[in-house]
Amino acid sequence: MRWTTLLFPPNVTQVSWRLGFTSQAIERAARALRDRGVIPLVGLAFVLAGLWISSMATESGLDSPVQNLLKSGSVILAAVLGVTFLLIAPIHAADTIRSRNQAMRTIDQQASQAETRLSSAQFEAGLERRQNQFKSQIEQLINSPSDFDRVVSQAPEEQADLLRGFKENRNSLDEYVDRQARNIPTQALQQIRERKQEAEKRTQERAVKSIARSFSSGLLAIGYLGIGWTGLTGGMGGARKRRRKAAAR
Repeated sequence: MRWTTLLFPPNVTQVSWRLGFTSQAIERAARALRDRGVIPLVGLAFVLAGLWISSMATESGLDSPVQNLLKSGSVILAAVLGVTFLLIAPIHAADTIRSRNQAMRTIDQQASQAETRLSSAQFEAGLERRQNQFKSQIEQLINSPSDFDRVVSQAPEEQADLLRGFKENRNSLDEYVDRQARNIPTQALQQIRERKQEAEKRTQERAVKSIARSFSSGLLAIGYLGIGWTGLTGGMGGARKRRRKAAAR
């Protein structure tokens, strides 16, 4: 019942829905393997083993209608679950790759837009406005001796020396502001590219981890299909039962 709730509301044409469904299914499969082991697998195995032992205990070796029904139901259930988990793994991997590619394109577009804004007139106007504001603040501070002395006494030595230089030579303030303004676009561009690389790295790591988790789905698929195949072919007791049937004829 818990597994069927993942199917609602269905929207199989959407990659995001399929990825969400397969991710939750794989997460629950991994949790089942980690927390509850392989209880459903063991349960089906015990059912089929009990039916085999029961049939071997009879002289004819033939199963009753109830045993046949229970065996058929167990085999069908194991086969359905096996095929389901077998399909989930590649579907999840494919949708994870699509989602990763889409995220990579989004990251690239956002980085390109941010780089374009660095050369826009709006960015240059904002940079010039900040330059003028900084100059105005420093000039006001220099023109107020008491405030200037208080700020210099509290500032780190490097900043204090810088402020004293501005006061002694007003042209150094313009040179400093212009130099900083020239460096800002380069620094901003470097930050944009670093954030882009970090975002791409995180996206790639999430995709790899998500695909790796589908391994648990593959393990469950192997287990269920193995049980289904063993029950379908008669398991270890199949040859003995056939010999009993042949002897009876």
